[in-house]
Amino acid sequence: MCECDEAVVMKLEQDFKTTLQQQQTLEQWAQWLRGVVSTILKPYEDGETFPKAARKFLLKWSFYRYEKQLDKTVGIVAEVRRKGGVIPKVSFTHIETSNHAHKFD
Repeated sequence: MCECDEAVVMKLEQDFKTTLQQQQTLEQWAQWLRGVVSTILKPYEDGETFPKAARKFLLKWSFYRYEKQLDKTVGIVAEVRRKGGVIPKVSFTHIETSNHAHKFD
């Protein structure tokens, strides 16, 4: 995630995929996410820089999530085209809005 340690990003991504494969409940997802936030913000929790660090984390998290959704969308489009399908422009809008309305599979 932007300026984060690559090892941290790789671990978060792997943990996310593992949690996704295990088909966790909403409460288990919330617990996982609380753990992520605690881990990332722990160095800042007793200082005056906590609010700034928290805002920066949220910005990076949002960027990373969007980037992954975009990668997924581009991959789907490429796969359809590779199989000879045609995707009308309207479908791009549908894909973008459906990604925001539904959770990941």
